[in-house]
Amino acid sequence: MCYEKYKINEADRKELLEYIIELQGHRKLDPKIFSQIKDWQDKYNFQYKAIELTLRYFHEIKGNSYDEKGIGIVPYVYAEAEKFFGRLFEITQQIKETDYNPQHETVYINDPPKKVNKKLVNIEEITE
Repeated sequence: MCYEKYKINEADRKELLEYIIELQGHRKLDPKIFSQIKDWQDKYNFQYKAIELTLRYFHEIKGNSYDEKGIGIVPYVYAEAEKFFGRLFEITQQIKETDYNPQHETVYINDPPKKVNKKLVNIEEITE
């Protein structure tokens, strides 16, 4: 059990670091980033996956660009991202639980009768 949690934690860490590398556009990670991550884990008990999802929310959902100063935005948008992904999870669960059974029914509708606009012609006016 502990080993499984360790493996999951390591996989989450790897995904987080790969995402940050993707955001930066280069391979070398600043030591400041490692420091920020460790600080948030100690201070706020943030998990690697939560940090990654917060960054994804901030950059992919909200459309913000990456700041070369690091990933310091995480504590400021964490609650908003948590709310977003929580709601997304709820909706996904509701969709899975919904018993959707589409029934196709063909309905034929008759065209309404066309109104013919018949103008009456006065023959006396034509012959005058």
